[in-house]
Amino acid sequence: RLCTVYTVGIMSVFKVTVSLFVALVVDATIYPRQSLSGNILSNRVTREDLSWDTFSGCAQCLCIREEATIDCSGKLTNGRLPDVESLPNSDVKIFRYNNSGVMHVDYGYFTAFPHITDIQGESNSIREPFLLPSTITSIRLFNNSLTSTDLFNFTVTYNSLKLIDLSSNDIQVVRKDAFQSFPQLELLSLKTMRNGIRKLETHCIRNLPSLQELLLESNTLRALPSDAIKNLSSPGRRLCLNLENNKLSEVPENFLDLPHLTSLWLDFNEIEIIHPLAFHLTP
Repeated sequence: RLCTVYTVGIMSVFKVTVSLFVALVVDATIYPRQSLSGNILSNRVTREDLSWDTFSGCAQCLCIREEATIDCSGKLTNGRLPDVESLPNSDVKIFRYNNSGVMHVDYGYFTAFPHITDIQGESNSIREPFLLPSTITSIRLFNNSLTSTDLFNFTVTYNSLKLIDLSSNDIQVVRKDAFQSFPQLELLSLKTMRNGIRKLETHCIRNLPSLQELLLESNTLRALPSDAIKNLSSPGRRLCLNLENNKLSEVPENFLDLPHLTSLWLDFNEIEIIHPLAFHLTP
C-alpha cells in the first residue's frame, strides 16, 4: 500500500507539472509580451511589428515612422544618444542629432540600423570617429571636434555615398587613402572656420569618379602635393576645387593633375610664384 500511495503521488505531481507547462506554452504563444525597450520575449513578434511609440527612446527623440526618421536634434539633456535597443531600427533611414551637445557616439552605433542612409550630427562636440554603415548616402558632421577622418570601413564598398561634410572640425592632417574609391561621391567638404587642415598626405583624396565639388577653403595649407589629389571626376562632369583662404605661397610645376577640372579658386592665399607649367596637366 505504501508503494501504491507513493506511485499515485508521483503521477499526480507529473500531471500537475505537465498541465502547468502546457498552460505556459499556450500563454506565451497567444499573448506574446514585450519590454519597454522593444525586446520581444516571443519569436512570433519582431521589433518591426511594434508601434514606434512603444520604444522608450522615442520619448527622448522625435520618431516619425511615415518619414523613416529619428530626430534627436536639441532634445538630448544628457549629451548622449539613446541606447540602440530603445529605438526602432529596421525602418530608419534618417537620423538627426544636430545641436544636441553629443560628445561621443559608440563606434558601431549606426551599424544597428540596416537601412540608414542619412546621418546628420552637426554642431556637437564629437572628437572620436565612429563607423559608418555601407548603406549611407550622406554624412553631415559640420562643426564638431573630430581630429580624424577614420569613419569608413574599407573592407566594404560605399556604393551609395554622395555627400561628406566634415567642415569646421579639428582635423589637421588628411591621411593617405582617407577618401578613396567612393564611386558615387559628388561633394566632399573639408572647409573650416578654425585653424583647420595644414597638410594633405599623398593619395589622400583619389579615385572619386563622380566628384563635382571638393571644398578645402579656409584651412592652413602651405603646399599641395601633386599626388595628393588624383583621379577625380570623369568626362562630361564638372569638377570645382576651392582652395581659397589658405596659405599657399607658390603654384608649382604640375600643380594639379586633374584633367576634368572646370573651376579653381585660389583667392586670398599668399601666392608669390606661379610656375609656367603649373596647369599644363589641367586642360
